[in-house]
Amino acid sequence: MPTARQVPFTICLVIAVVAIAVGTGTHLGELGPDWLEHWGFAPQDLHRGDWRRIVSSVILTVGGWNFYAAVAMICTCVGAAERRFGTLATMAIFVSVHIATLILEDAAAVFPLRRLGHPLGDLLHVARDVGPSAGYYGCLGAVLAAIASPRRRWLMLAAVATLLGCRLIWSALSVDSAVDSLPADIAHVIALPAGAIWGVMLRRRARHRPPTPLEGDARPGVS
Repeated sequence: MPTARQVPFTICLVIAVVAIAVGTGTHLGELGPDWLEHWGFAPQDLHRGDWRRIVSSVILTVGGWNFYAAVAMICTCVGAAERRFGTLATMAIFVSVHIATLILEDAAAVFPLRRLGHPLGDLLHVARDVGPSAGYYGCLGAVLAAIASPRRRWLMLAAVATLLGCRLIWSALSVDSAVDSLPADIAHVIALPAGAIWGVMLRRRARHRPPTPLEGDARPGVS
């Protein structure tokens, strides 16, 4: 079991998400439409320069079972990354992947669909979403990409990517008049490989860094 000193960022993030959930009542039910409208993020906010939503949206969840799933994923994925890479590196992974995912989701999905005149593009442009999932999927990607065994590394990444891809296809085919979970599913497919890039870089850095006398060869990605 990790101690509090090993995972301070994970603990702080869980406390923030739980506190906001209790304050908004989302530990018991779904997030109200007023909360979502005021604090949620949509791609249109990037064009409006409303950058505060990038921060406010990350500590909210849509509520209900999603809140408990988010807390479990933070503890598992962010906690694993923090134990493996350290606090500062994990914070960098979480924050950078969260921001990059929001930007890439607009640039790679929403903008092209709108340029093509597809109605889904307009729906996604204004669809508000909340949650820390991009950040914790980024941490998961980093942890999997840092696995020492190449075969196990790519097998695990491929398995998770396949699951997320299937979920995205199902969401896209199920869209009617509302996009529902589609923005989150697009974000997850982007966040996992973005985090994996971090994992590859950190694994290579650890491999080429001379070990200290206390470390020996017990470094990330070295076994």
